Amino acid sequence: RIRIGNVSVYNHHGSWWLYFRENGKPIRRRVGENFDEAEAVGARVNAQLTASQPTLLSFEAISVQHLVSRWLEHHEHVLRSSVATCNRYRTAADHLIGFTAKFHPTADAHQVNAERFVMYLRTAQVAPNGHPNAKKRRLSDKGVKFILGTCRTMYNYAAKSRLLPPYFDTLLLRLCYSFTSPFTAVF
Repeated sequence: RIRIGNVSVYNHHGSWWLYFRENGKPIRRRVGENFDEAEAVGARVNAQLTASQPTLLSFEAISVQHLVSRWLEHHEHVLRSSVATCNRYRTAADHLIGFTAKFHPTADAHQVNAERFVMYLRTAQVAPNGHPNAKKRRLSDKGVKFILGTCRTMYNYAAKSRLLPPYFDTLLLRLCYSFTSPFTAVF
């Protein structure tokens, strides 16, 4: 075990781990099997702690509703996407909002059950032209792929913005990649 400022680097069962306190909360994270890499990450985390910045291994938990609104604002104001594109993304993301409101009302964005979300999409009834009085039908395969691709893009934005836990292998991202890949069978 060595100390780098406020960070401890120690070996546990053949892997190197970091231990530190952020905002009074103890945090232990596995870094890898290489000591030099663990020492470099420990030094970087210590520098971030002394500068009172969010650490490399931290994240800000966010609800699905807030994630969608931040992502759409990013598209509108930073990427300057067209109004029609933002409306298509908003419509697709509304399915994820509706799913979480119905089945996981208190869940954060990283706690969404992807398999249940896909089952929800396969049974969702929508109006083909968007009019409330139109006869509803199930989503087409192309529509499900578009919604999953939109969610994949949104979750990639969340990962880059540190809104997902570090090293978090989200099932939703894996499902979205597998369903939208041209080389895999859809269902």
